[in-house]
This record gives sequence, structure tokens and C-alpha cells, in this order.
Amino acid sequence: MGHIVYLMNLSLDGFIEGPDGSFAWGRPDEELPQFFNQQAQDFSAFLYGRRMYEVMSVWQTVDTEPSASGFMAEFARIW
Repeated sequence: MGHIVYLMNLSLDGFIEGPDGSFAWGRPDEELPQFFNQQAQDFSAFLYGRRMYEVMSVWQTVDTEPSASGFMAEFARIW
């Protein structure tokens, strides 16, 4: 039987988006995305609401961009 994993990224004060509605408030170092990639590679699907899907849709083409870092290209392949 599979598992459902609920994951939410937020700041320490509990916010998901900035005052302007942007998700660009978080700028993690490489360690966090690498950890997330390790976790996400075993996922079968991602379920997002409309706004988050619009934000995440950039990952559809990131792995084709020469400027993408290794962990970014890896997540694009996973996503």
C-alpha cells in the first residue's frame, strides 16, 4: 500500500506567501533542495491548488535551461 505525504513549506512565523502574494520570500541554500529532491524522487504524484500549480509549472522546462543548477535540473526531472 502506498503512502500519502503532506508537505508544506512555510516561514518560521507561519506564512506561505509574502505580503504581496509572492512565494519568493524563501531563498534556501543548496542543502534544503537536495534534501527535498531525495524525498520527492519516491513520490508518484504531486497535488497542488491552482495558484501553487501556476508557481510550480516553471519546473516543466527548467531542466532544459543551461543556466539551471544541478539540483534545480534534478527537481525538474522529478516534477
